[in-house]
Amino acid sequence: MKDKGIKKTEKKLLGREILLRRNFSRSSMGFTVVELLVVVGIIAILIMILLPRITPYIRYYMNKSKDSAARSDLSTLLTTALIYYDHNGNYNIFNGPYSVAYQNVVSALSQQGYKITSGCDSGATCPDTATRFCASVPLKANSNTYCIDTSGTKKEATLATCQITTGVCQ
Repeated sequence: MKDKGIKKTEKKLLGREILLRRNFSRSSMGFTVVELLVVVGIIAILIMILLPRITPYIRYYMNKSKDSAARSDLSTLLTTALIYYDHNGNYNIFNGPYSVAYQNVVSALSQQGYKITSGCDSGATCPDTATRFCASVPLKANSNTYCIDTSGTKKEATLATCQITTGVCQ
């Protein structure tokens, strides 16, 4: 008789253990689909609220990085012009072997949406008598223009321009 009582108790204990194990294993299965959808919905709402506020900053810094690339391209152009001057005694980089380097810089700038203005003290085409060279490009992040010339001037200002008749930034 005692054996039967023990067996019933063991069965009851065994049944509770199985029940506890089932409850434990069921709760450790993870999140339900509804819970996941609620979290994804909340994240989507937060993104919709924040995106219009962040977009102007993203555009500003993208334009600022493009402006840095334009400044770098102008510096490359000035270096090319200085090397040409050292070899030839003038800034006629629009003709001859250096014209390829000049065209590469101009095409790189125009692909990014920039319009370069360049010239010499003898005019926009820089003939063999040119002794000064300048180049400028309007920037996108602000309303300034970046200008460089062979005298070492590097200007960024609202009214900075390359004077194509003098070859100097003003």
